[in-house]
Amino acid sequence: MRVSCLCPRFLLALPGSALCLVALAPPAQCGENAQAVFASGRGAVAFGLAAVAEIAGKKLERFECAMVFSDYRDASGRLLSDRLIDQRLTARDYFDALSFYDGFGVRLCGDRHVAAATVPGSNLVAICTETFNSLTLKSPGLAADVLIHEMLHGLGLREDRPTSEAVTAQVARRCGR
Repeated sequence: MRVSCLCPRFLLALPGSALCLVALAPPAQCGENAQAVFASGRGAVAFGLAAVAEIAGKKLERFECAMVFSDYRDASGRLLSDRLIDQRLTARDYFDALSFYDGFGVRLCGDRHVAAATVPGSNLVAICTETFNSLTLKSPGLAADVLIHEMLHGLGLREDRPTSEAVTAQVARRCGR
C-alpha cells in the first residue's frame, strides 16, 4: 500500500504491515511537536486526533492538571510524577513523545466503550477509531482526558486498579473537561 507521508520526520514503517506514521498537517506546518497518527488502508485513524491532542497538551501545561501524575504510582510503587522528573521531562514533553496508531484489530478496541488503549510502559497508543471519533464529536475535552489517561498507563500505571472509569474521572477533575 502506498501512503503519502506529509512529514517525513515521523515516517515509520512497521515490519509485516502496511502502516505508515503520518502527521496531520502539510510540511510547512509540521513543527517540533507536530501530532501524528498512523494511517492505514482504512484512511486516517481519527479525524479529530490532532485537535484533541492539542487540547490535551494545553491541559498538561497547567499545574492543576500536571498534579494528576502525583495521584498514581507504577507497579513498583513510584509516583508517576517522579518518573517524569527522572526522565527530565514535563508532562507535555512526555505527551508529545506518544505515538498514536489505528487500533483496528486490537482486542480492547472491540469494546465499543473503549476509545483508546495502551499497555503500561508503552508510548504507543491504539486509537479505537469509531468510539474515539464519536467521543470527539460529543466532547473533545473528554477525548483529551482519555489521551491523558492513556499517557498515565504509558508512564507505568497498571490496568487493574483503579478502574479505567475512575482514572478518566480523576483526569477530568484535575484537568477539566
